Amino acid sequence: MWSFDHYQHFIRCLSQAHQWETSPDGLMDTMIGRHVYVCIVSELHPDGRISKSKSLKQVFTHPSFTDRAIRLKLRELERQGYITMEINVSDGRTRSIRVTDKFLKQVEHHNALLQAAYKEQFLVIFKANPSPAPPPKLGLVRSAGLHKNL
Repeated sequence: MWSFDHYQHFIRCLSQAHQWETSPDGLMDTMIGRHVYVCIVSELHPDGRISKSKSLKQVFTHPSFTDRAIRLKLRELERQGYITMEINVSDGRTRSIRVTDKFLKQVEHHNALLQAAYKEQFLVIFKANPSPAPPPKLGLVRSAGLHKNL
């Protein structure tokens, strides 16, 4: 169990990241923008495409957001040059998403910002051989020498 001090440091790190994420020039300036960004990054493959094994509806579905709102956000990201929507050659009714270098630069910037915010107070250790289904769980350790919650 974290002490209140650990919890407070963690919240400060989240707040620092949140300020960048919700800045007007960021991809995550709205709730739907944040949802779409996180979904894309979580399904991103090294070739710049998102998961081929899942439909776009499966990737982006959320109980609080309509399909229309998600489609509008995807079109906005396409107009802004963050993604391209490609029609599936084997089935013209479906589309796939490919991220652009502009999107990847934002991901790198976000990654650097999160690392800077958290490494000040925490040491993040990824578990060895995480199962492929859920995202990797983080073990947070206070870098001041107090080892908790591994």
